[in-house]
Amino acid sequence: MDATKEVLKQAIETYGEERQLCKAIEELGELIRAIGRYESTDGSDAEKTEDGFDKDLDNIAEEIADVRIMLRQLCMIYRIGKRTRLWEEHKIARLAQRLRHAEQP
Repeated sequence: MDATKEVLKQAIETYGEERQLCKAIEELGELIRAIGRYESTDGSDAEKTEDGFDKDLDNIAEEIADVRIMLRQLCMIYRIGKRTRLWEEHKIARLAQRLRHAEQP
């Protein structure tokens, strides 16, 4: 097992499945709020991080990272990692087909 999977497994074992399920919901909500904050502003007065990156975009990136971590844990909890990958492949193929048939702007 790679180091990341081991850390995620340890988190599930330490905090418990129920708590991690609640944490996943919390992280999804935080991402929704971060996107909402960003989309509700015009960006003209955006605060910057020390390296000049837009703080709201940085917050979205951070929340996406949190959600991706929690999604990996959900796959582990429900033992559906392979099934999830199959669904992703199916849905991406379907999207590609729709795009091929979409009207070009």
